[in-house]
Amino acid sequence: MRFIPILFVAGLALTLGACDAPAARFDTASTQAASKSGAQDNGKHEGKVMGSAMREEGNTLVQEQPPSVPTILYLLYGQDGDGAHAYEIANHMRVSVWGHHALRIGGRQFYTAFAQDTPAKYGNPPQPEDPAEGVMLSAATFELVRPGTEKPWKFVGGELALGLYGSYGREIRVDPTRLKVEHKVDEKRLLLAIPTVQTSLAGDSDDFEMSLFSFDLPDDNADHKHAWRYLGSVLTGVDNSRLCKTNPKADCTKWSGTFEIVPAPDEMPALRVVKKGTTIDDATGSIRAVDASDTSLYVYDQEEKRYRYK
Repeated sequence: MRFIPILFVAGLALTLGACDAPAARFDTASTQAASKSGAQDNGKHEGKVMGSAMREEGNTLVQEQPPSVPTILYLLYGQDGDGAHAYEIANHMRVSVWGHHALRIGGRQFYTAFAQDTPAKYGNPPQPEDPAEGVMLSAATFELVRPGTEKPWKFVGGELALGLYGSYGREIRVDPTRLKVEHKVDEKRLLLAIPTVQTSLAGDSDDFEMSLFSFDLPDDNADHKHAWRYLGSVLTGVDNSRLCKTNPKADCTKWSGTFEIVPAPDEMPALRVVKKGTTIDDATGSIRAVDASDTSLYVYDQEEKRYRYK
């Protein structure tokens, strides 16, 4: 069981200079390239936006060295890790930065570092991991206010409880073979899809996902100062072919999907995954090729503030 408060300090007058480079796993240039083309195709998984949802006119990002990972973790969790990029805090909770994103919206440029903390462990020895408990996702957001100076960034705020991800307390893992997809909903909100992958405990199966986040332009006058929200994850591929190496009689399948954003004016878009490959037939239990009937559609639930399968 965990209790983590939400921290969001809006407009905090703290400017930060660039220290050592963060352990980032995303390439902003790659993301921009995907945005301009409206599609990504790396031979494994694809992502694209239908229509003109990825327009980038006037949204050129100013290149500035972001705050360092140790600085980010200290601002979020309030404990110094002696320069480490991952370390334990109270009750064996491990904190780390797992990704980042630079964005421009409403004429303002932001940089966000995404972090995580594993579940607390009690007792000696600590109790085993709970399969139902994931890692807690968090985010530290900075605004570019003084480009070209020694301290270009202002710390906008940190959010310690975006939502739980995964199971068995295992850390979120970015899939480096795929690109992020960013979709501008309106002048104050965007949707960000980050490619992630979960490997089975036995190590013989991978589930490929797009983990979904929304960003709302910070408003100092708003009652709720959430900038980021975790909206759940969408399955975009499964590969259990390694299972056949250890169990030749197993039914091994592999499918990948094209991740599509279907925009709607000033609303959260629908999401579609068009699949190719093989899967297990629910009726017969045998292996078959996927077809159009296997296409998955997800819609945004306004009340739950998450995406759900339609």
